[in-house]
Amino acid sequence: IPLSRFVREALYAPGFGYYMREKKRVGKSGDFYTSSTLSPEVFSALLQEAFGTLAKKYFGEEKFEFCEIGAEPGLNLFENSRVIRAGEPLELRGNLFVFSNELMDAQPFDRFVFEKGEIFKTFCSFGRGGVKLSYEKAPEAEAEILKKYFPEASGGFVLDFSFDALDLFEKICSQSWRGVLVFADYFRTKGEMLSFEKGTARSYFKHRASSDIFSNATFCDITFSPMAEPFLGILKKRNFRGAGCASQG
Repeated sequence: IPLSRFVREALYAPGFGYYMREKKRVGKSGDFYTSSTLSPEVFSALLQEAFGTLAKKYFGEEKFEFCEIGAEPGLNLFENSRVIRAGEPLELRGNLFVFSNELMDAQPFDRFVFEKGEIFKTFCSFGRGGVKLSYEKAPEAEAEILKKYFPEASGGFVLDFSFDALDLFEKICSQSWRGVLVFADYFRTKGEMLSFEKGTARSYFKHRASSDIFSNATFCDITFSPMAEPFLGILKKRNFRGAGCASQG
């Protein structure tokens, strides 16, 4: 199966996927921290100020409702906000402040290897001997998109890339709502991706990071760093103004 199928099952399979379990994932007793749990009051206040500033700049004094996508149970940042959790229908309407914290980097992703002018897609098989990886030429449609961003990459350069995340982002941006969108993720620029020659996929289990994403599957978080440029392209295509990528700091 392609790597993205494994990641999808490990994270979202009904009943046993990591994000579908009734378990503590975030915080001291979980597997990882996020900005929303380290200083939730400060993070929330900063975001509300940012949303307000942007709304006044682009929309004047109109009223907006907070909408959080992918928030963990009991961890929404804004009082009386609308929360869309994992597995729930994604429908956006009206004037909204749309926020998500580590949603795009929680989507299934594939691993691509650039070698001698070709792009190969990673597949995995499972048996008594463990996990075995194999490689096939990437579908032409996928390879064409990746070559646009990395026309000269080769030498075994590894790229973890999620078409699922782009599809989800397109769905969010194309619905009938207006307002401000802020996503906090492990985004990396195209230039930064080139410095991660072995890919960005990793797992978190009890606050320990590992490049082995197969051990402890369904019991650990599996994540990667989405490349920022394709998401910025979707924002511009959908006529969002002021689209940009900045450090949380």
